[in-house]
Amino acid sequence: MTRVAFEIAGFPVYWYGILFALGFIAGTVHWGWLGRRTGKPADLGSDIAVVLMIGTLIGARTAYV
Repeated sequence: MTRVAFEIAGFPVYWYGILFALGFIAGTVHWGWLGRRTGKPADLGSDIAVVLMIGTLIGARTAYV
């Protein structure tokens, strides 16, 4: 299997990036569903997901450097 899924304007899009994004979206949706089921505020899951995304990007860049 090739590492590159497709290219956009000459930039490669890798499979691990696509799968990471799909996993993040699935986790966020699941967390929102569990939050509604347990009576948590509706926007708590999406707020935490934004913080986690920013932290993940900063952490990944720091690890790369």
